[in-house]
Amino acid sequence: MPDGRLFITSKSGYAEIHDASGKFIKKITGFPSVVFAGQGGLLDVAFDPNFAGNKLMYWSFSENYSPGNLTTVAKGRLNEAAGKVENVSVIFRATPALNSNLHFGSRLVFD
Repeated sequence: MPDGRLFITSKSGYAEIHDASGKFIKKITGFPSVVFAGQGGLLDVAFDPNFAGNKLMYWSFSENYSPGNLTTVAKGRLNEAAGKVENVSVIFRATPALNSNLHFGSRLVFD
């Protein structure tokens, strides 16, 4: 995280905040449902360049999307006090959907 803490994603669809030494601070929920089979799950997270002021974050995940699964990117606002992300919206879907639980992956960066 921009303040030096660790934001660790769990494949099954939640995240945890830990201090810089690794001590658990808080569980974060509110992410969209993920497909967490094979290589799928909650994947990368990128914090908005103005995160300190706007608390926006972006993440990628494997999404169940008929007729299969795909890699999706969403954004939302971190409400750390409540332990969740809010105002979640999908901003990208890598189509077409595939009937597979392999080859998910991503890296989110700001240019």
